[in-house]
Amino acid sequence: MDSAIVTRDPEIMSGALCFAGTRVPVKNLFDYLEGLPTLLTDEGRSRLSPGMCAGFKAGTGNGHGLFSTRTVGGIQCQTLFKYT
Repeated sequence: MDSAIVTRDPEIMSGALCFAGTRVPVKNLFDYLEGLPTLLTDEGRSRLSPGMCAGFKAGTGNGHGLFSTRTVGGIQCQTLFKYT
């Protein structure tokens, strides 16, 4: 079993460091963390601030993800990391 979290392949995303099994560059996570994240769950949204954490019991069926909005060069950018 391969336990790599990130991989680099010159033929995928021009060799950018990506999360294993995806075409999602690790840089996207760091770009996302610059904004203020909002936790999305089946129950709604909760704004997260530094030092906060969230956990979900396995098998509950509660879909969740992280959402961030920030402005880059005058353009509003939104990033969503969704987990189910």
